[in-house]
Amino acid sequence: MEESNEIQLDDIRRQTVLGFFWEFFSKFLQYILNFATGVVLVRMLSPYDYGVIALTYIFVRIAAVLADGGLSKFLIQKKVVEDIDYSTVFIANILFAVILYSILYLLAPLVANFYNDDNLILLLRVISLNIFFQSLSMTRLTALHLNLNFKFLSITHIITIIISSVVAIILANLHFGYWTLVAFSLAQQIVAFMILSIFSKIHIKLQFSKSKFIELIKFSKSIVLLDILSAMSSDIYANIIGKEYSTSTVGIFNRAQQTHEYINIFTKISFGKVMYPVFRKIQDDLELVRDTIFRVFEITAFINLTILIVAAIFADEIFTVLYTSKWIEAAWMFQVLSFGAILAPLNYTLSYVLISIGLSQLYIKIEWYIKLLQLCLIPLFINSLQLILIGMVLLEIGQLIIRLLYYQKYIKIDTISIIKNLLPYLWLAIILIIVNLLSKHFIINMNIYLQLTIVSIVNCCVIMIYGKAKRLRPYSDIVSVANDIIVLIKVKLNLQK
Repeated sequence: MEESNEIQLDDIRRQTVLGFFWEFFSKFLQYILNFATGVVLVRMLSPYDYGVIALTYIFVRIAAVLADGGLSKFLIQKKVVEDIDYSTVFIANILFAVILYSILYLLAPLVANFYNDDNLILLLRVISLNIFFQSLSMTRLTALHLNLNFKFLSITHIITIIISSVVAIILANLHFGYWTLVAFSLAQQIVAFMILSIFSKIHIKLQFSKSKFIELIKFSKSIVLLDILSAMSSDIYANIIGKEYSTSTVGIFNRAQQTHEYINIFTKISFGKVMYPVFRKIQDDLELVRDTIFRVFEITAFINLTILIVAAIFADEIFTVLYTSKWIEAAWMFQVLSFGAILAPLNYTLSYVLISIGLSQLYIKIEWYIKLLQLCLIPLFINSLQLILIGMVLLEIGQLIIRLLYYQKYIKIDTISIIKNLLPYLWLAIILIIVNLLSKHFIINMNIYLQLTIVSIVNCCVIMIYGKAKRLRPYSDIVSVANDIIVLIKVKLNLQK
């Protein structure tokens, strides 16, 4: 029995690492492409352009949540998914999307009046088309995730980013302003839909089951409400700033948040999409679930923590190089938000685990407590921009504490074990903080590009030496995957010869 569990754990490890590699590889290329596109766009567009787009996010995201209706989560939590499940969800997605787009179309003048900006009328009506195109792709994307087909998903994402980036850069050069960002988001949805429809080999029959629809509505009604609150909570701060301050301030705040997304995307999205189906397959073995959670925590700490520390210490230099001095105000916002961003991937992963192992009711209960905490924090930290950012950090800390308390009760993961497991990575974080503060002191008078080059080399050396000396599992996994890739490339080159 122990030998069988050992083999299963090893299989899960390989599946997780391989899946993470493809997602990481995809996100890394997207990161490079998005950064390249972002640098061009940020230099050509104004904070107002980004701010006015940010004001529409809360409406579009809420509508997108309602259009999905928790249907993708319904498919993911099922142990056996039939063709009729896929087709019912597909049709329901489209119907919901059409209804919700119509509602947003009619509400656009009221939104524009609330923010005293008439540009929002046409802008909201056009950008809301994302909801419809997203609904066309949602079911196929879910099916690919359930089949662990991360390679195809990665290729799809990369092609999508390349085409949409070209469209955005062309429009920016033609001085289309914030319409550049609208076209960028729409191009992503349209291209993704075309690729999935033609090349995914996932054929969805146009069949609708009333009984299946009732079943998924019963499952999703509570989750949808929570997803709506989550969509509101993620954008509520930008809308508060938009009402109390200028639209340009919203754009600067949005730039700080998006820069964190560039960093967190390595772990937050990769773990969410890779680990969701993995946990679903092992949900009946709590010991295996616990081991996998610790594995996730280790990789998160190794990658996310180290990157954030370096980025926060050198925020002024990084923002000046990437976005020019007109965005320098976003640097201090980025530094404050970094304290919470360190925990964001952990919170994201923990929320996924509960649904994927069948504890959806517990997930709902925890999320309600978290939303209640946010409602309590917002009035206390709304008097200034600085307090708003501090409130966001405290929310990340608070929701991690709430989740861990329930994990300790239901999955038998105690806080002491977590701290003990993450201790080597906390020491690495302390070492990196000391090294980077000293580096900044000694190279402060150097050229800014030379500073960042030296810092990058020094940090890579520190991480490699520490990872090898402490035999950290994430470091070993990365080295192992890199060696496998090198061997594969050599084999293919030899075959070509």
